[in-house]
Amino acid sequence: MNCTDEPYKVPAPGMAADPVRTPAELDRMAARARGVEKARRRKEAARARWALLNRFIDDGMAGLKPADAAVWFALFRHARADGVATVARARLETVTGRERKTITAALSRLAAAGWIERLRRGGPSGGMAVYRVTAPEKVG
Repeated sequence: MNCTDEPYKVPAPGMAADPVRTPAELDRMAARARGVEKARRRKEAARARWALLNRFIDDGMAGLKPADAAVWFALFRHARADGVATVARARLETVTGRERKTITAALSRLAAAGWIERLRRGGPSGGMAVYRVTAPEKVG
């Protein structure tokens, strides 16, 4: 009965009454509950990222070229919790040590294999490309 919209009801004899809380206490309790929910969502996102990483290592890496794996790992590292990575090709060149043509070919192979999907095309005036790091439905 901590809801402020309902009037207070006297409990039946022998029943304990709900504690009376101030609005500040109710606000703190609500904030704590939101924090617990936020922490739960962060844990679930972390579990999903680890599962994706493990699946890539177990199922995908053996069938790819080393450059493909290097590019996928670079994208994975730059991805947010939802798997979306916004990263310039120049940055991919720097972190993988590969040339632009190799990275372009690797991105194409990864997309064809289902390990990434391109959400937005980049370009000289269009900004950076946006990718989502994913796992294919079926590997092979």
